[in-house]
Amino acid sequence: MNTTIKYIAAAMLLIITVTAHAQQPVKRTPEERAKREAQGLKNQFSLTDAQTAQCEQIIKKYAGKLAETRQAAKADSTKNKNAKQQLLKLRDDEIKAVLTTDQKSKFDNWKQEKQRHNGKAMRAPGDSTSRK
Repeated sequence: MNTTIKYIAAAMLLIITVTAHAQQPVKRTPEERAKREAQGLKNQFSLTDAQTAQCEQIIKKYAGKLAETRQAAKADSTKNKNAKQQLLKLRDDEIKAVLTTDQKSKFDNWKQEKQRHNGKAMRAPGDSTSRK
């Protein structure tokens, strides 16, 4: 009886530990995030390898600027939210410059659909990590 309680306690501790570890967000480098986002764009919009590489470079270019904006947002969220939106628009415009007409149309539709569903900032295709 006493050993049964010990086994049950050990199993519960193991379950709690595994659950807590599984809920931690995955920390990716800006390069990893850019590669993942570019791969998502490739899959979503049928990009060529050359287009994917160009998109990855564009995403990397804006990653540092967006990180700075996020840090500054802690001080003045309204001002920096606008700055973030402007940076994302510039980044999207550069990405669209790489796309074909059909891909641009799909990209615009995707953006509108995400905004309608979320009503807020959206994730890139392929980015399934949860953020809070």
